[in-house]
Amino acid sequence: MKRKAKLFSAFLAVMLLSVAFSVPALAAGEKTGTTTLTAIVPDPSGTTCTVTFDPNGGTGVMASVTVNAGEEYTLPENSFYAPAGKEFNSWDKGLPGVKITIEGDTVITAQWKDAPDVPGEKTGTTTLTAIVPYPEGTTFTVSFDPNGGTGTMASVTVNAGEEYTLPANGFNAPAGKEFNGWDKGLPGAKITIEEDTVVTAQWKDAEEVQPKTCIVSFASNGGTGTMSPVTVEKGSEYILPANSFNAPSGKEFDKWDKGTAGTKITVNEDVTVTAQWKDEGEPTPETCTVSFDANGGTGTMAPATVEKGAEYSLPNNGFTAPENKEFDKWDLGTPGTKIIVNSDIVVKAQWKDKEPPEEEYIFTFTKLWQGDHEKSIDWVLYHSDGTVAHKKFNKTIISKNEWYYETTFTTDEDYYIIEVIPAGYQVRYENVGAHAGITDRCYNGGKIINYKVPKTGDTANLRLWISMVLIGISIVCCATVFSRKKKRQD
Repeated sequence: MKRKAKLFSAFLAVMLLSVAFSVPALAAGEKTGTTTLTAIVPDPSGTTCTVTFDPNGGTGVMASVTVNAGEEYTLPENSFYAPAGKEFNSWDKGLPGVKITIEGDTVITAQWKDAPDVPGEKTGTTTLTAIVPYPEGTTFTVSFDPNGGTGTMASVTVNAGEEYTLPANGFNAPAGKEFNGWDKGLPGAKITIEEDTVVTAQWKDAEEVQPKTCIVSFASNGGTGTMSPVTVEKGSEYILPANSFNAPSGKEFDKWDKGTAGTKITVNEDVTVTAQWKDEGEPTPETCTVSFDANGGTGTMAPATVEKGAEYSLPNNGFTAPENKEFDKWDLGTPGTKIIVNSDIVVKAQWKDKEPPEEEYIFTFTKLWQGDHEKSIDWVLYHSDGTVAHKKFNKTIISKNEWYYETTFTTDEDYYIIEVIPAGYQVRYENVGAHAGITDRCYNGGKIINYKVPKTGDTANLRLWISMVLIGISIVCCATVFSRKKKRQD
């Protein structure tokens, strides 16, 4: 520091001497006076200054800045928070963006002015609530309130602070009501769960659903007059009315094209009933009625009017089968069979036991790698093409009671063993190549064959078994007879 001071003093002396010797002599008539010369002394190399910021009643901090002495510095934007009711006006050195020369350590002070009132905003105290993160593992329960509806919806556990998507309604609406959303929003809306939450169903008056209707119209078919159409609920029965048309000249009413007056028809769509005429005095042909008996089923089938002696094709079944039954045929034949109708008859439905649906038999497999049991993998096989947890084998049908799955591995020594076999089933293994003849596991390229064990009364494989037993007995008998005959010859 002393060395710098000496250098500075020497430099100042040299400058003063150079000024003294450079002043010219006054010419005659010129004015005399005192001239003050200010020496501009460069700042010694490396000298820096600190620029600090004073909030002047505001809050917050702004970092100090180090600037080389004699350099320009651009005033920054304000980062302090204004005092209550105030807003930033400028710095004491100028507005942000103004350049000032820094010649020493400098304090720049914020200048505030009254903040204007915002129309419609209230003034007062603002309370800031600290948002504290939930402890790790915190969960909340989302439960559902039917709000007068019936049924239940399972509660859901959600991690604290996470979003939850509102589900579809699972409650039954109160009488005369229908679902109108949740109190937290419509299904599909996302809400943030910050506490145990009850989501309540909202109901509105249900719109009355008008039953669908059909129109029965009437055609005179050459007659005169009108008959008003009739509106009938879709799917209901309608009794054909008496004719109100005037017959054509020389004709008289015979029947409707859908049957005689009084016949019941089922109306499932708009229909036109057309008058049928016959010559006056012509005898009306005798007719017969074909009725249908559900024979334990439910529902109704409209009777058919058939001209006596005419053919009639048995219709498809329109009854609902009894429980665990399905339609087999009519007592007079299968649908489509033609019968001759000579009198009123009743056709009775015949039912048969419903075939049990194909079951989803589940087999749990354990994959073994070179003898090491891997308990973590359960390979599940299904009958259908449903989604499978890990791997789906290609199922090949052998017969109604037998099928197999082909196995594939990346390592030849890997193999499968079925651990869990459903009751009533058996499993066998067929291997190929180097593993042919091994029957207690299935190697690469082999087959896992599953088959039913016949139940009591199940004769699916009984004939085969009996045949095999009889063949075996026959072979034994033949061998015995041959052996005795040979002994006699000896």
